[in-house]
Amino acid sequence: MPKSVSPLCHIYYKRKMNERITEDIIRTHFKSFKGWHVEEQSSQNQAIADLLKSATKKGTGKNLGRPEFVITFNDLKETICVIEAKADTKKHESQSPPDDPINFAVDGVLHYAQKLSAEFNVLAIAVSGKNKENIKVSHYFHLKGGENKEVLPAGKLLDQESYEQAILAEVKQQDLDKIFDYYRALNNKLHDYKIKEDARALLVSCILIALRVQKFQDDYPKYKQPKDLLEFLLESAKEGFKDVREISVIEDNFVFIKNEKKLVEENILLNLIDEVKNQIHEYVRTHKFYDALSELYIEFLRYSNSDKSLGIVLTPRHIADLAVELASVNKKSVAIDTCCGTGTFLVSAMKKMIEDASGDAKLEEDIKKNSVLGIEYAAHLYSLACSNMFIHGDGKSNILHDDCFEDNEHKDRADITVGLLNPPFDSKDSKDEEFKYLLENLKYLQPKGICVCVLPKKCTLTTPKMVEYRKQLIREHTILAILSLPLDLFHNSKVSVATTIFVVQAHQPQDTRKIWLSFCDDDGFEITKNKGREDMSGKWPSIKKRWVESFHDRRETDGFSVMKKLEPQEEFCAEAYIATDYSSLNQNYFERILKLHLAYRLIEDKSLKVNANPVIDKTIKLDWEKWEERKYEDIFEKIERGKFGSSPDLLDKESNVEERTILIGASQNHNGSNYEYVIDPPAYDGNYITVGNGGNTGCGQAFYQSVPFNAKSTVNLLRLKNKRTNAFNALFLVGLIRLERFRYNFGRGWGLESMANSKIRLPVTSDGEVDYDFMENYIKSLSYSKSLEV
Repeated sequence: MPKSVSPLCHIYYKRKMNERITEDIIRTHFKSFKGWHVEEQSSQNQAIADLLKSATKKGTGKNLGRPEFVITFNDLKETICVIEAKADTKKHESQSPPDDPINFAVDGVLHYAQKLSAEFNVLAIAVSGKNKENIKVSHYFHLKGGENKEVLPAGKLLDQESYEQAILAEVKQQDLDKIFDYYRALNNKLHDYKIKEDARALLVSCILIALRVQKFQDDYPKYKQPKDLLEFLLESAKEGFKDVREISVIEDNFVFIKNEKKLVEENILLNLIDEVKNQIHEYVRTHKFYDALSELYIEFLRYSNSDKSLGIVLTPRHIADLAVELASVNKKSVAIDTCCGTGTFLVSAMKKMIEDASGDAKLEEDIKKNSVLGIEYAAHLYSLACSNMFIHGDGKSNILHDDCFEDNEHKDRADITVGLLNPPFDSKDSKDEEFKYLLENLKYLQPKGICVCVLPKKCTLTTPKMVEYRKQLIREHTILAILSLPLDLFHNSKVSVATTIFVVQAHQPQDTRKIWLSFCDDDGFEITKNKGREDMSGKWPSIKKRWVESFHDRRETDGFSVMKKLEPQEEFCAEAYIATDYSSLNQNYFERILKLHLAYRLIEDKSLKVNANPVIDKTIKLDWEKWEERKYEDIFEKIERGKFGSSPDLLDKESNVEERTILIGASQNHNGSNYEYVIDPPAYDGNYITVGNGGNTGCGQAFYQSVPFNAKSTVNLLRLKNKRTNAFNALFLVGLIRLERFRYNFGRGWGLESMANSKIRLPVTSDGEVDYDFMENYIKSLSYSKSLEV
């Protein structure tokens, strides 16, 4: 640099040179990414260049914006990436909200993302620092016409797969949001047309099949008379299904369309076809293997599940994808679903097979024609399944309208390697016999074939009928794994049932082989008001990966999985055997329990004086690895169910009756009471622990009852046998008992005998006695414990 340069210019020059170091780090990182085109300062893409013309960070709107890097993608035409860099990590991000795009990396990249999102989805990356090992990185995604949101972990530049998965997830979620918004609007519209819930998906499938016929797609707008258009629709759907084996069944299911009066009113059918073409047909065409009809059927039945009485529970597509991976489906597989419903498992299996075919067109065609088989007895579901497979390119549907228990052509095949099914639950024709569907499916498989079957949790319990079914199952086959699934898994089908997945190897007796049992209670999905159960935070892909890898590796993890040799008369579920995970025990955990108890006490007794101090000023370590197990019956008095008097009326928290008594039940609210009261005098004095013994939300919920109360039979009552129960030892025990909640639910209650024989890990003295003094002193060392002394 010339000596005549001013000090200010020198500073600027040095800063820009340092930024070149940061830019080199970025340039080196992305140069090996295949299909990513990295440009600097501008872009050869005219649309991007035009948007940058007025994107100056100075905010004048007149000068060219020059981000450090702009990246376009071969396979993601509507998405771009923009990167801003700063040498100094102190210049990573300004104070919220970010409004200094000239001096800060995050502020600058969000400025460009906002400008470029007028026409593109934008992955925005802010990088600061000169040391590759210590750079700061922030990732944002700005959907076209949407808002910025942080989408990936901060701290480092990621690999190509991570970036592309994040981009696809965001774009897919946006598309899913749009399609579900349309499903809801369509559902309401068809409701107004007085078309029944279970017929709505058939009507839409008829339109989708007709739209696959080019002549219909070209000519339907020309039809001026609704009745003529209706006939053309049905004839075109018949043409689309010409290769289906039992087309008469489908024709019979579509015939109702002729009798829908609204459809022959002016423009209603024409407008409906236009909508389905633009919204669903185009979506399915551009999103390979999206299970559109199953999702439609679930959406239409969410508000009135007319098939609930038949036991039809439609498998969520992410569980179908899980089953396919548990079965290791690949391009060589031949898969069958013997009660295929709308075809969710078959769509997932075909997707996996074709992915594994790696673009081999001849192999793909063979897979579609010969490797995906189904059987469905219900005529309307058979029609939907055939439609579903057809719109995914299966022109020769191998779905039979038949009873899987009867002889059929699929039973004559010797090449079937995979079984996938979710049988009817408690249907009138198969009460308590879901196991029969599993045993029948296994008959279709070749030796060592793998069957993955969703079954209700009751199939894992010790009832005589289930024991007999399991005896037959392990005498003829091998159970490889049983996965306990989330309790609200079938929320979208308006069915509340606890379920499991059985993974079974066909025609290989169990003998002494152990079973991998896992507690898969959290798939990352959340229940939302309008969309039902959805993966709102994008957690499912990593969760599925963990479940699948843990199964294939047969990993044993506390609180999640265990390998166990089981006899038919034992429980066949992870909850009965996996080790309790005590690693969550810490000061914050117990302090929360203490504070919630005090909050309850304050509501019930306004005169209670709260003291934030601990009883003893000492830090006590929870060294739970050294604790020892004890049976409940060894430390508690005789365990009994709750009871109260004869009062038939429950009072709520708004009642002003002075003589009321709190009523404890299997609730997770207000110390187990759910704010319920009775007029009866209390059946119990204080100093009890109550534990819910049934239900999905209250089972295993433990609370300390410090004042007189009444109790429902849905709770078990506990009092220490060799030590007076008090607030300190009780709250410590409540914390330990709550760790067992995962074991119990509506399908698997915590009865008196079961609780008596349950084990709890407790601190012990040097001579092996339960250390109640430790329990008390630990709670006394916590903030607010002074409030318990009153």
